[in-house]
Amino acid sequence: MRTRKPFRGLMAFLGTCMIIWPVAGQAEAESGLPVPVREFSLSDFFVPQEFGHVATVYEAPNAPALGKTLVLIQDAHVNYEAQKHIADILNNLAEQYGLRLILVEGGEGDVSLSYMRGRGATSVRKQVAEQYLRSGILSGAEYLDIISDRPLVLWGVDDWDLYGKNFKILLEVEQLRTAAERELGVLKQAVDAMQRRSFSPALASLIDQADAFDREHVTFDDYAAFLADEARKAKLSMDRFSYVRDFVDAQTIEATLDLDLVAVEQQELLAELQRRAPPEALTKLGSIASALRSQAATREAFYAELNRLMTLHGLARSRWSHLDAYLSYLELQASLDPEELWTQVEFLERELRRSLAATSDERELLELGDTVEFNLRLVRLEWTPKDYETFLAGRADLEALEWLPKIAARAERLGIAFGGPADPSALETKLAHALRFYEAARERDAALFQRTMAKLSVSGDRLAALVVGGFHASRLAEMLVGEGVHVVVVTPQVGDEDQGRYVEVMKYLQSLPTSSLKIPANGMRQTDPGATGDISEDPTR
Repeated sequence: MRTRKPFRGLMAFLGTCMIIWPVAGQAEAESGLPVPVREFSLSDFFVPQEFGHVATVYEAPNAPALGKTLVLIQDAHVNYEAQKHIADILNNLAEQYGLRLILVEGGEGDVSLSYMRGRGATSVRKQVAEQYLRSGILSGAEYLDIISDRPLVLWGVDDWDLYGKNFKILLEVEQLRTAAERELGVLKQAVDAMQRRSFSPALASLIDQADAFDREHVTFDDYAAFLADEARKAKLSMDRFSYVRDFVDAQTIEATLDLDLVAVEQQELLAELQRRAPPEALTKLGSIASALRSQAATREAFYAELNRLMTLHGLARSRWSHLDAYLSYLELQASLDPEELWTQVEFLERELRRSLAATSDERELLELGDTVEFNLRLVRLEWTPKDYETFLAGRADLEALEWLPKIAARAERLGIAFGGPADPSALETKLAHALRFYEAARERDAALFQRTMAKLSVSGDRLAALVVGGFHASRLAEMLVGEGVHVVVVTPQVGDEDQGRYVEVMKYLQSLPTSSLKIPANGMRQTDPGATGDISEDPTR
């Protein structure tokens, strides 16, 4: 399944060229005193890049003057890296903006674990909670609730019965998954062989690159550059794919950046500004620099102010060529919307496929390949909300009896070995069962929305967070915005996904005695870490 990781590598080392000078108040910020709570602003909010990124901002057009804002964090269940970053994002919201209310799926009502704070010192709580977080038993929100001393409230907004129904179907699909994957894998191999034999070299190359990207053998950066180059060869205008074009341009600049020279030139520029500008003119730049140190401002804001000062005092950027290139890079980066960039990459791929598929034979083979891949993602439970909407719109085919004969006939005509399923109707039954998982998940959306709105309406909190799986995020955001709630969708940095591990953790929780279970924030049932004995041991053993 494709993951969104644009700019991930570069962001790790760009901080080396940040040159800050002491400013009034900086000593207090570095002394360990709490950072004052700030007013939340949709336009200024950002997530530290090591934790994740803001995917989308929805401003409610009919929101009241003092309307509520919900930071919707897309969850990746039992993924340690994602859960740790979700805890970091929530903690940052609490420190910077006074976040108190954290809404979660998979539970009902008060699911806080803050009562455990009195059972040990902070260092002990961190050590034990870390073990449970790594095992997948604790979510990032629960982990933070245990180790923090802030007045947090974890509130479950799921419907217990609907969640149980959804999880029951998940277990049933897991039992069918191996056989369905095997059958669809055989079909995919046959279609791939037909495509290699029938496609033009250019179309075959595109399909190979797309497949390598889906398997994460090709990075997002390289795949975007490949598509842009293929579009140039096919003489496709990139005006409709401006985010892809700008992203590739940014990567080209990145390849030539010498950050040591950028740092040197930045020091020279700051010295020039201090000679030319009165001290009060540099106050704002110093304030942003101080805020940046406490993660209350972005690097882009610092350089935007630096660029403004250069223009104001007649300093041409071209005098500092390396710094100029770096500023151009930041401007391109700031102009990119990660979600729209991802969408344009997918659209550009489809446009190239249509352009390169010159014959009806090639077009039908593309369609058959897409159908098999679509169904494979279904049985692997890898559908995105867009995939589900594609199915609802009738643009996808789950009826194996319709497309299996076409694959078999083509294989026979081309002399390609075909070991398709002996009983197509049985495959259709497996596909229909997997579809029920998404139907049940969609059914939960209504409950999640209603209970979120109910809690927000009685809460005095103007800012709250909601942690839900990515499949629910976009639809919930649209419904909430329709009710006058501003929504900021945040995607945490994630590690390698493992659906099987999620299932095993949930089975473990189900196996525990009822007396040691409570309604959870990240699973159907959650063990109370203080109710099962020695929690310093492996909790899943």
